[in-house]
Amino acid sequence: MADVVVSTVRAREVPSRGGVYKSIYITLPHDMAVDSMFPFKVGDQIIIRIEGNRLVLEALPIRREGP
Repeated sequence: MADVVVSTVRAREVPSRGGVYKSIYITLPHDMAVDSMFPFKVGDQIIIRIEGNRLVLEALPIRREGP
């Protein structure tokens, strides 16, 4: 996987019951998302936080119930 990837922050309008709001999103290049080193899969829930001028993404810990 490439060490550095340039991406773009984008905005789009999303309809909702109360009107329309702007949603901000970041796209990742396909080559990065399908690389075996990429830690997330489609449908995974992630934790996103801001640390200084960095955006940190982590997998949401999976809770397992049972003995």
